[in-house]
This record gives sequence, structure tokens and C-alpha cells, in this order.
Amino acid sequence: MKKKLFIFNIATAYDNQGDLLINRALVQNLRKFGTVRASSQYTPEWFLAAIGIKKEEIGASLFSIIKSNFFRNKIYLVSVPGHNFGGTKNNIASAAGLLKIIVARLLFGIKFIKIGTSFGSASKTFRALEAYKSFFCTIYGVRDTASLSDSLPSRITYYPDLAFTAADLNHRTFATENYIYISFREKIPERATRNGFLNHLMAQITQHIISANYERAVVAFQVPVDKAFCRQIAEKLKTETNLEIEFKSTVLSFEDSIAAIGKARCVLSNRLHVLLPSLIMGVPLLAITDTQAHTKVTSLLTTIDATFTIFDVFEEGPLQLDPRNTKNHLLEIASKQRRIAQQKLEEALKNRL
Repeated sequence: MKKKLFIFNIATAYDNQGDLLINRALVQNLRKFGTVRASSQYTPEWFLAAIGIKKEEIGASLFSIIKSNFFRNKIYLVSVPGHNFGGTKNNIASAAGLLKIIVARLLFGIKFIKIGTSFGSASKTFRALEAYKSFFCTIYGVRDTASLSDSLPSRITYYPDLAFTAADLNHRTFATENYIYISFREKIPERATRNGFLNHLMAQITQHIISANYERAVVAFQVPVDKAFCRQIAEKLKTETNLEIEFKSTVLSFEDSIAAIGKARCVLSNRLHVLLPSLIMGVPLLAITDTQAHTKVTSLLTTIDATFTIFDVFEEGPLQLDPRNTKNHLLEIASKQRRIAQQKLEEALKNRL
């Protein structure tokens, strides 16, 4: 009987710790069911090493890996997890991907796995293409209910975000220190934020800091493009509060970012994979964003019954932790999502593959 071989051909934002986290979790999950290989044709080898791909598991190209394993293994191509915003360029890419999947599936028997993705704000055209694509995928799972269609027939199902299954986050415990961890992006890809985003954000953060009696604030950025905006936040906090402000001038390493989030008393962010590690490790979090524009974050938190963590930056009123925003309740949410992910993946891989 042929063994299962999962092949990764990753094109993503390599400097984004969130993308590293979910790709690393996907590798960890699929190793339980077979062997893995990855192409270095377009992916830096340092990134492959960071997500857990061993040197001997790397091939020069996707074609060379398929060619050398075609008659020896049952081959599954693994799609890159993450969010897709649609648009003309992505519609064309989705259509091209659909044609490739149909040819590879019907002519060569190659199977496809697509989990850990979302596209809730994408166009009807993109959603229709992805719905049709799902019929040729062994597994197609989205991480929020907004990406599920009520009108289009498909085999798309719900799979929790891959962060919930990450061995790097689950059952991690840190001694809590009396600081607040802050990390924000300025621009939201779905659409432009309303005017005055920074001023409203600073008013909310400052009010919360003054009322919560933190000893210090740690301001860090997940992606280099966020650096200038996070520096602005740090400088404003220095002038508007008496708190000790620690600005991290470089992107933290993967492990250091997990530790910095895990030790915090509270986390403030609009970055999905700053918020989710916080939730998974039981650290109270406040997702402060423009909720009209930032549906990627709000839809996922709503899906997992964590709406009590969401705050619209333009709404008046105090920024306070909901009574449910506690370590025990957050860990319960994370545990439930982890069980769903593990159960669905195991059922799909054992029953369909």
C-alpha cells in the first residue's frame, strides 16, 4: 500500500510571524498521517527550516518532488493557509488554480488539501470559483463562517484556524508580568479604515492603560511594515502616560514573540495571529479595530464565540475587559476549537485519503 506524501509549495509573506505559525502548525498536523516534502524553488530554505521541514525533505522544485515520488507514494498537494481578499488578480489566480487541480486530479490522481484559509470579504466570483474547486479537493476547510456559502453548492466545511493546533502554543504556561502587550497594523487590506484611526486608537489605549494600573507597556510589531505605526504608538504613549514604554525596534523571533505575549497581563492588537496566540495561551485580549473594515478578524472571533473581545475603535465608551475575558474561559474556547480541528482532520485523512 502506498504511503501518503504531503507536498508543500509555499508562496506567502515570509517575514510575517503569523504565516510562519500557521504553516508550521500545518506541517506538524500532517506529519501524523504521512511524510512531508517541500519545494525550495520559490520558498527560502530558512523559512522551510523554521516551519519544521528537514533538509532531507526539501526538493528543488514541485515537479521534481512529484516525479521522484509518483509511483511510490500517494501524493497530496497542500495549499498555503491564510486569508484571501479576492479582487481581479486573485479571481484569475483562483480560476487558474481550479484548472490545475482538475487536470492533476483527473489525469494524474493527485489529491489536494486546503485548510486554514478564509475569504469572507471576497467577491461572488471568487467565492463561486472556490466552491467549485472544493469538489476536486480531498479536504477544503475554512476558518470562519463568513467564508461558508449558504447559496452555492460546495464541499467547503469549517476547520478552526491552524493556530489552535500549534504545538508551540498549546499548554504553554508563563508567569504573568504586569505589562500590556501592544501590536497593531495601520492599514487593513479589506478596505481603507475610516479617518482618524490612529487618534481614536490612542484615545482607547490611553484610557485603558490609565484605568488598569499596568507597570509598563511593550510595543512590538509582527511584520516589518507595521514598524513605523507601532513606533508612533510607542512615542504617543510616552507623552500621554507615565508608564514605562518598551518599544521593540526589530521583529521578535518566533519564540520570543510567543513568550512576550504569553507573559503579558493583557494583549491589545488588530493582528489576527497576535490575538489568537494570546487567546490560546489564556491571556486576556482586546481586539481593537475598525469593525466595518476589518472583517477578517471580527468574523473569526465571532465564529469561535469570542465577540466579547472585539471593540470598534470608533465607538465611545470605556475599553474594559468583559467578565468572560479570563484565562479559564479563553482556554476553554481554545480547547474546543483544538478538538474540532483535530477530530475533523483525523476523520478526513483516515476516511477519505
